[in-house]
Amino acid sequence: MAWRSISLRLNGAFIALVAIALVAFGWFSYLDNEERLEDRLEMELSNLEDRLATTLAEPMWRFDRDSVQQILEAESKPPVVRIVIRQLKDNTIYAFADYDLDPALEKIKIVRKFPLKFVDRGAVVEIAQVEVVASRAYIIEDLRHFVVRRIVEIGTLVVLLAATLSYSLYKLLLKPMKTLQEALQKASLEGGEQALAQVAAERPDELGDLVHGFNKIAQRLSDDLERRIAAEQEYRLVNERQHVLMQALEQSMNEAKAASEAKSSFLANMSHEIRTPMNAILGLSHLMRQSRLDPKQSQYAERIQQAGQHLLGIINDVLDFSKIEAGKLDIEHAELDLDRVLENVAVLIAEKAQSKGLELIFDVQPDIPHALVGDPLRLGQILINYANNAVKFTERGEVKIAVRIDSAFDDGVVLRFSVSDTGIGLSPEQIARLFNSFEQADTSTTRRFGGTGLGLAISKRLAELMGGTVGVSSEVGKGSTFWFTASVQTRQPSSTPPSPLVDLRGRRVLAVDDNASALMVMGGMLASLSFDVTVAASGCEALQRIAAADAEQRGFEIVFLDWQMPGMDGIEAAHAIQALPLQCPPRLVMATAHGREEVLSTAKATGIEQVLLKPISQSLLFDCVATILGGPRAAPEPRERTSALRASADPQQQDDRLRGRRALLVEDNEINQEVGLGLLNAMGMQVDIASNGLEALDRVRAASYDIVLMDMQMPVMDGITATVEIRKIDALAGLPIVAMTANAMDTDRERCLRAGMVDFVAKPIDPDDLRAKLVRWVDTSKALSHATADPAAPSSAAGLQGAVIPGLDVTQGIRRLMGQEQLYLQLLRKFATNYRPDFVDRIEQAIQQGDMELAARLAHTLKGVAGNIDATDVFQVSAELEAALRHGPAHAFPVLSSVRASLDSLVIALDGFLNTETSGRAHAQEAAGRFPPASAEDISNATAQLEQLIREDDPFAIDFLRANRHRLHPVLEQNYSKLESSLEKFDYEVAQDLIDSVKKHDPEAKHGN
Repeated sequence: MAWRSISLRLNGAFIALVAIALVAFGWFSYLDNEERLEDRLEMELSNLEDRLATTLAEPMWRFDRDSVQQILEAESKPPVVRIVIRQLKDNTIYAFADYDLDPALEKIKIVRKFPLKFVDRGAVVEIAQVEVVASRAYIIEDLRHFVVRRIVEIGTLVVLLAATLSYSLYKLLLKPMKTLQEALQKASLEGGEQALAQVAAERPDELGDLVHGFNKIAQRLSDDLERRIAAEQEYRLVNERQHVLMQALEQSMNEAKAASEAKSSFLANMSHEIRTPMNAILGLSHLMRQSRLDPKQSQYAERIQQAGQHLLGIINDVLDFSKIEAGKLDIEHAELDLDRVLENVAVLIAEKAQSKGLELIFDVQPDIPHALVGDPLRLGQILINYANNAVKFTERGEVKIAVRIDSAFDDGVVLRFSVSDTGIGLSPEQIARLFNSFEQADTSTTRRFGGTGLGLAISKRLAELMGGTVGVSSEVGKGSTFWFTASVQTRQPSSTPPSPLVDLRGRRVLAVDDNASALMVMGGMLASLSFDVTVAASGCEALQRIAAADAEQRGFEIVFLDWQMPGMDGIEAAHAIQALPLQCPPRLVMATAHGREEVLSTAKATGIEQVLLKPISQSLLFDCVATILGGPRAAPEPRERTSALRASADPQQQDDRLRGRRALLVEDNEINQEVGLGLLNAMGMQVDIASNGLEALDRVRAASYDIVLMDMQMPVMDGITATVEIRKIDALAGLPIVAMTANAMDTDRERCLRAGMVDFVAKPIDPDDLRAKLVRWVDTSKALSHATADPAAPSSAAGLQGAVIPGLDVTQGIRRLMGQEQLYLQLLRKFATNYRPDFVDRIEQAIQQGDMELAARLAHTLKGVAGNIDATDVFQVSAELEAALRHGPAHAFPVLSSVRASLDSLVIALDGFLNTETSGRAHAQEAAGRFPPASAEDISNATAQLEQLIREDDPFAIDFLRANRHRLHPVLEQNYSKLESSLEKFDYEVAQDLIDSVKKHDPEAKHGN
């Protein structure tokens, strides 16, 4: 505490400075004095040497030892402590004299030696060696006395200076400051200016200015104190008035809140009350449309359905808005799968975009984390609203949905979603009115496009609830971009994301699309998978790049083709690629927005391995790549086991073991459902379909199955979860569950086995592989005793293999369908039925009417179908006709006659072959005798399943009918041939009428439904 005193610190600092200065001065004085003493010693020794050289020479020459000794003793006095004379011839001591020398001082002695010379008759003779020893102790003693004197002098000086300084500081500075300090303490206790007035302010120095300034501050503080007291009194009065007002305001707010909640509750209740009958209206109108209606009734039912859907959309908007207003809409924090959210958007938007000819594109940043937590329902709701508006207000071009990382925080990221279109755009005035409740950009918008004006307002509120914002950028006539942000959390992934078993890095692929945005997005997704990507904007450019790359021996492994491209579409490009003389032909993948059967069959017949449905997501592309590059090579061991099973029995014998067995196919993709159903029906199995794991769980609880084929990735409940739940049921512990997956990787196999699955089938499904797995796991001991080969169901269209049909490459056609001769025969029947010579008349009529677009489309259709069945002549002349139509009617008519001639020849040849094949089948049936008996349950199940296939217009219905002839013939009797004929012609209405007629007269068939 003492060192906090200013006086003490000032005195200490000053004394320290003075002491340092004096010590430095003393040190320099010491060094100077030491140097002077050393110089004096040197001088004395030099003088001594001169004297001895003069005085000793004569006595030493005369050998006068006594005189020499007297001289030495006379000169031996401090600082000289010893003098020795040594003879030169033997270095013996001739004479010496010494002074008492302390042994401790031996270390600080100085020794000087010099020769003693004598001049004899002009000659200098060296007669002896003189050694003089001196001590520095006497110098050190003198220095010690000097230091003591200096210390006494410096100490005295410091004390005097310190006393003088302390007195001066106290008098000039410390005493006035002490007085001011006491005055301030007194002022703090007593308050007011009076206490400060005791301090004299007459001094002309800085302290006087300090006191004067402090007095002014004290006066100001006193004035402020008076004003504060007055303000506090006023504040108390205001508080009292405010308290009264707050009570009144709180009461008003409670009343307003109650009114708002009542309004919101009323809106919500009314919305629910309206939705209940609306659901009935929509459901009944849907059932009505499924029944047999005349055209006018069908039109009325369709309008009811459309109006009901529109009204239901409005009600949903009102309900959401009322929930938001009432504060009852909560944001969930669940696992968020962006791919699944986008797929749901695609399901609802893709068909609308396709109907308007718009390209729907997904552009997702590749490094977005997969393991996220958020509200997928509300994210999808905003995206669907944005995308619906984009499709609604866009007549041509594209709609692109993009997802980017906007920013990151400790345990999550902020995602930026945007929906861009090439539509009508918005003006700044219209943008200013967006995102307001019950408002649209233009009053004419409501009249033209409909809507409540709530969609964007709801989107804005939802984005804010998810910690984000909304916005739009637009220009009239150039489209718009609506965006929003949302905060989502990251989570620890439950499993490591799958990766292909093959290394994708640097493998070359080619992406072909005429849409620049779609091409850029596709290229980016492929690049994110580490491919070496090349892009082409047309089929012609793709052919050039493929040929050039093959010539450089850097060919492409996969070519991704867009289906609809101007000039040369994807199918034509695929044919052209296959026609190129390539060293390493690429594998082909088609990207299309159309999932219709004819598109898929055309692509398959062209040699295209995979069809990607637009919009293409990252996971969909990954599955495709894994299937093509990793699938067939991912599990060599199961494939070896499959080969062994194939060798053990031929396909017909294996089908006999499977016939009548009941399978549950669990698959969410409709195309995969059709493929699986067709394959299983062709093997004689009865099949039920479930679209997700939860539905599969309900079905296995309600019915008995011999095997379950389970897809792994499905909405609602995936295959792994469903399998785990099934295994919890004791009664189903032995039910074989086989996984179906496009990711044939070790990690997937391990997950399947851990969940309780017994095996897996890789996609795309290989029929022989599937058959082998079914035979392995189905309990064939329970197979029907009469499950022998059906003589009426040709196992492989025996008459087709090796057949020669003019204009048709049968072998190549069967190879395109991977050996499915029955399917190829079915396509031939369909071609012979639908593409008679009058088809050319339709083309000619379109040309005559000037409808060149219709004529070109018909020619393109004929070319595509002919390519599917490898009708080489018809394909070639159809391609020539399509090319000629681009140059006008004058060029088309000469080619038209060639098309007619080729088509006539092919149809005649097909009619002859198909009639022979049908007759041979009939004779085989007669030779087989009666069909084996079937149980009532088998008949009931087979009839119900056949009716389901007919209702769905499934082309595999004819195969199922023939495979189950021994069950269905006793029920259908004479109607069997009629039903078979109608299914061969794809006349499903007549087939349904026949089934209905049979059900009226046969109770067992009726029970089957």
